[in-house]
Amino acid sequence: MRAAVIVIALSILLSACATLPKPEQIAEAEAMLAKLQAKNQGLKSFKGIGTIRLKDKDITQSSRVAWLGTEDGFLRIGLLTIAGQPAASIAYNGENLYFFSHLEGQFYKQKTPDPDLEKLLSVPLKASEIIALLMGRVPVVKHRAAVIERNDSGQGWVLALKNSWGKAVEKIYLDDNRNDIKKVEIFDGSLMYRAVPADMKSADKYLIPFRLTVSGKKAEFSLSVDRYWINTSLSPDMFVLIQPE
Repeated sequence: MRAAVIVIALSILLSACATLPKPEQIAEAEAMLAKLQAKNQGLKSFKGIGTIRLKDKDITQSSRVAWLGTEDGFLRIGLLTIAGQPAASIAYNGENLYFFSHLEGQFYKQKTPDPDLEKLLSVPLKASEIIALLMGRVPVVKHRAAVIERNDSGQGWVLALKNSWGKAVEKIYLDDNRNDIKKVEIFDGSLMYRAVPADMKSADKYLIPFRLTVSGKKAEFSLSVDRYWINTSLSPDMFVLIQPE
């Protein structure tokens, strides 16, 4: 019985190892990944204003939204009322996450690395991931290997990031030239969320998505950009919220 269990375990292990790409495939894919991560090199900080549409179950809400962020992980997002007054704010300064509901008077502060923004955006998106997407880059999750595969649809390519068992933890869909990002999918055994950047426009010399749709398991949001500012001067105190007295 014990021998049978060992044989089965070895079979599973060997099968998993067999699904991992070859070294030359990994090298090609990692070079492509580095290229995608380096998109818009020179873009260090940004801010923008637009409209966000949140759909959670059967409830759909639209709000004006403003945001600012930096390449090194600082982020602030503010939802506005119809009258243009603050409704909810979230800020992250690389160490602490701040959240304040202006309408309900609720405030909290949490020390955390790369926080999850699901409370504000209804989708399990980390701060580093939304920053990458807003900068026209790709979020990259922890992975063991990467491989470039032809899209099953026959159009374009898929850069798949895989774990030790050969399972995809992220898929980056590219055009036929392997240059334009069509969509990004993040997995945790099943699909966590799908991000689709669109309406690419030039802001200064950088190509930025002026529309972004992110769909999770139960909710989604879409962001339409009205204005986008490049490499603006941002001070550290802009990423800290103070609890009102």
